[in-house]
Amino acid sequence: MRWIWYVLAVLWALDALRMRARLKSIPVLPATDRADAEGYRFVTLPGVQVDGRTRASAAAFAEQHDLALLDLIPFDAPTLLTMGIVQLMDPRTYRKTRIAVGHSSGYALMADRDVATRARLGPEDQCDPVTLIRTMKRLKICALSRAGLAVAPGMHAPPGNLAATWPVFSEIVGGTSHSWFMARGIMLAVLVAGLFVAPAAGATALLVMHLQPIVVFAGLPLRPRDLGLTVLLRGPIEVWSWFQTLVTRVTARPEGPDPIEARRALYTNWLKDGIERFFEPRRQTCPICESSQLRERLRTIDVVQRKPGEFVLEECGDCGHIFQNPRLSVAGLEFYYCDFYDGLRTPVAETLSRSPTWMYLDRARAITGLGTPARWLDVGTAHGHFCCAAQEAWPDTQFDGLDISTGVEEAERAGWIKQGYRGFFPKLADDIAGQYDVLSLFHCLEHTPDPRQEIAAAYKALEPGGLLVIEVPDPESWIGRVCGRFWFPWFQPQHLHLLSVKNMSRLLREAGFEPALVQRGEAHIQIDFFATLMVFYGWIAPKPDAPWLPPSGRIKRLKHFLVWNFGFPLIPFAILLDIVSAPLARRIGLSNAYRVVARRDAQPLRRPDAVVEIPVPVGAPVEAV
Repeated sequence: MRWIWYVLAVLWALDALRMRARLKSIPVLPATDRADAEGYRFVTLPGVQVDGRTRASAAAFAEQHDLALLDLIPFDAPTLLTMGIVQLMDPRTYRKTRIAVGHSSGYALMADRDVATRARLGPEDQCDPVTLIRTMKRLKICALSRAGLAVAPGMHAPPGNLAATWPVFSEIVGGTSHSWFMARGIMLAVLVAGLFVAPAAGATALLVMHLQPIVVFAGLPLRPRDLGLTVLLRGPIEVWSWFQTLVTRVTARPEGPDPIEARRALYTNWLKDGIERFFEPRRQTCPICESSQLRERLRTIDVVQRKPGEFVLEECGDCGHIFQNPRLSVAGLEFYYCDFYDGLRTPVAETLSRSPTWMYLDRARAITGLGTPARWLDVGTAHGHFCCAAQEAWPDTQFDGLDISTGVEEAERAGWIKQGYRGFFPKLADDIAGQYDVLSLFHCLEHTPDPRQEIAAAYKALEPGGLLVIEVPDPESWIGRVCGRFWFPWFQPQHLHLLSVKNMSRLLREAGFEPALVQRGEAHIQIDFFATLMVFYGWIAPKPDAPWLPPSGRIKRLKHFLVWNFGFPLIPFAILLDIVSAPLARRIGLSNAYRVVARRDAQPLRRPDAVVEIPVPVGAPVEAV
């Protein structure tokens, strides 16, 4: 087993070179003749002094490099904190990534007046580290690709490591803070165990870890005041810091009223008359072809939130359409969506919406060769991540967004979309008729009670010849059969319809669209095994605190703790399995999603039974058939 610690030693050595390259790319504020920082706001941590010379230098640097937001890093910032920042983000790509999460060392930041105004920055010039990091994230949303970092030679860091407390650590890391914290704890435990199981190999790994900061900081303008101490005592310092973070996590108390208890009365009122009203009467026929040949495909519960109820997906024996039956009513949609994309689960929803930029760009470039967009409407845009990222692919295009949540209004204020519409698409379609040449529905149709209405609304909103881009889960994916109820795209109770490529092309032709392109492998989302594991853990050990469930006892809390903490080592393997299997899934057409580009070039058909099904080739223009 000694090879494990030798591998760790190699990984730490390589990671030192990676962190060094990242830190080396952070510029140092140069001297300037500028006398003031007029037009800029500074927010600092109490005890951090940003003198006039540093302020003027930061303002001059921002104007020279067209920056609207700048995080200022003290030249003597603590070793482990500084290394931790570049573990999370790469300064070399930070500015280029429009939708990148704002990162801060937690000491000081500078924003120009426009970004500060749009982000609704308060009047305070000083705040605690958690508030400062949150402020940076809010400002970065408005700064887009005009945000950066810089080392401030004249600024000193106060004593102590800010990230040694759970509130600061979790705010810096974000939605994956639990995973990072557990990984760090497991790594320390493995390191300690190596000294007893394989002393030579364990000591080698420990030595490399202790020497890592020397490699990282040697010759750089960053000179952590605790560099020497960290090199000598990094092992004990890391263990003590981890336990400090654990203690502050266990003893942390929420600010203000408990949000769980604050919502309990709402859910008690919702559930007092039972859940029958959350469902419509069961359909006797398929909503696509009206066949009565229905069979049960999946019976499950809400494995994500664990809200009460049992949900059934049925499959049509004639056309193969899979749909929820009985379907959620309007009251049911309100109940099951509440506190998922907002409210209690807002941080989780924001983490889920931050897909890699390349994924958004792939979606945006799906229309390449079919048209050049002038105005693009993204329906179900949420906070506008797609629109913001897609601007890189189509810089001259106006991207607008439509959604039922307040996120669309925030996206418009931040500049992620040009114009936002809030409401239900079918009801707004007449007001925007013929205004767009491209319209997208990314992972939106499966949530709608009637996909026909959404596609008909798209027909109205598009000009003649306009393009409709749709991406949905692929119910024909093999992984869905393997994983059963734990396959994330089943996503009950929120996914009401799961349309096959054949049925999607049928609905499009009924509405007056002609499919021009179908992409399966290109639309694959690299998340199957990781999401399945998360759903499985949530099924056997749900989160103990939820206002729609009775308060949990000690046994349930202990079960949740044991499953999620001792089951953590399987998470990296699931992620690795997704990474390894994704190229194969894309190559042989076993993706978990598909994408369709269709052109509005005909009048809607009056008789659905007049539709003649034409097979759509995967990844090739229909006209080529």
